[in-house]
Amino acid sequence: MPLARAVGPLDKRRKVKRCLACAHRRIKCEGGIPCRYCIRKAVPCVPQQQVDGKVVFVQQRQPNNRERACLTNVIKRDQTTRYLDAFTLFIQQNAFTAGFPAIVSDLLPLIPTSTVLRHAVKAVGALYAKRNSVEREPIGEDPSPVTAMASYHTSMVALQACLGDDNVMQRDDVLWATFFLGLFELLSDHSGEGWVRHMLYGTSKLLQLTGPSSCVSPLRRAFYDLFRVLEASRSLLYNEETILSQHCWIRYQRVGGLDITTRWEPMEEIITLMIQTSAFSLR
Repeated sequence: MPLARAVGPLDKRRKVKRCLACAHRRIKCEGGIPCRYCIRKAVPCVPQQQVDGKVVFVQQRQPNNRERACLTNVIKRDQTTRYLDAFTLFIQQNAFTAGFPAIVSDLLPLIPTSTVLRHAVKAVGALYAKRNSVEREPIGEDPSPVTAMASYHTSMVALQACLGDDNVMQRDDVLWATFFLGLFELLSDHSGEGWVRHMLYGTSKLLQLTGPSSCVSPLRRAFYDLFRVLEASRSLLYNEETILSQHCWIRYQRVGGLDITTRWEPMEEIITLMIQTSAFSLR
C-alpha cells in the first residue's frame, strides 16, 4: 500500500484525507468512511496511511576520491580557494627541494591571518591557473591575469607596511611572501631581474638581519634549505656575492645544519662547492 506524504511539525501543507480510491482517480474525496464515491461505485473505501515526519540520523562516511572529485566540481568555490588549489598544484609540480611539496600544509595556518602571504600565494596561483588552463573563471569575475596583478600589488603594499614592524625578521609569513613574490616576478618576466631583486633585497636581507640560529621553526628551516639551493645557483650564474659564503653561515651549515660527517649527501656537497666557487670567482 503506498504511503501518503510525510507532514512535519513545520510543514504548511495539509494532511492527506483522501481515500485510496479517490486518490487513484485524482478526484476530491467527500470524506468519511466509506465516502460517497466508494458507496456509489461499490468499492472498498480504504484510507491512506499517514506517515509522521521524523528526524532520521544517518551514519556519516568519508567520500572516496571519485565522489570527492564530483563534489568539488558541483560545489561553487570562491576565488581565493580556487587559486589556492592552483598554487598547490604549482608547488607539487615544481619541487625545488625534496621537502618543498610538503610546505603547503605548514603554510595553510598562516595564509588566512597574513595579508602579505595570502595575496602573494593568490598571485602565483592565479598566474599559474591562467597559463596552464587549470580552471575557468566564473562569468562576471575578473580574468586571472588581472587578479594576479591586483593580488601582487596588494601583497607588495602589505609587505611595505610589514617592514615597519620591530619583529618583521622573525615572521615566517613575511619571509615566505618575499620568496613567492620573487617567483611571481620570474613567471611574469623570464629575464629574472625581478626575481633577483626580491632574492637580494628581500629574502637575503631578512635572513641576514635574523642571522643563523639553531632555534628556528620547522617552516623556517625548510625555507633555509630551499633558499640555500636557489641562492647558490643565483650567485654562481650572476657572479655575485651571497650571504651563504660568510663565515657565520658556513659554520651554521656545518654545526646546526646537516651533519655530513655521519651521512654523505651528494647534493649538499654540490651546493657547498657552488658557494665556494662563486666566492673564489669574486676574489
